[in-house]
Amino acid sequence: MLNKRYNLKGFTMIELLVVIAVIGVLAVAVLSSINPLEQINKGRDTKRRSDAAQILNAIDRYYASQEKYPFSLPISDLSDINVSHKDILTALVNTKEIKSGFKTRLLNDDAAENYLYIYVDPNTATTNSDVESIYVCFKPSSESFKRQSAEHASDWSFVTDKINSGNYYICLP
Repeated sequence: MLNKRYNLKGFTMIELLVVIAVIGVLAVAVLSSINPLEQINKGRDTKRRSDAAQILNAIDRYYASQEKYPFSLPISDLSDINVSHKDILTALVNTKEIKSGFKTRLLNDDAAENYLYIYVDPNTATTNSDVESIYVCFKPSSESFKRQSAEHASDWSFVTDKINSGNYYICLP
């Protein structure tokens, strides 16, 4: 009777522990190679880029229908649209260029690195008819977006000083 009990097929405890250890080592190797924190930051930056594009498109639509911009000039020095220019978002909601939920989400995002910034070159734009381009910028958190910002620093000369001091911005014209 005792011989039958020892002849049962199965895994020993040591074999199971070895397999679990190997799976753990592989999991750590995979996680370190994909860098999940960088992927999360890239996702946030992509969302910010999408939000900036929506704001730019809404401002263009507002100008097309109202024949003026939803802000007074000049806007410079990367003015914070979430804090300094809530009236811009309100004007865009009132004319149905953006949804009120989008405005609420932007205004409730208290983290300073999530803010969107609006810029109109004060050297070329003193009235609505002088505006050549409007920029909506954001501060990226992922390394790949920071590299992109550094590569395009000359395109966004109005933030060159901020880039040189270690702050990076992505600007959409």
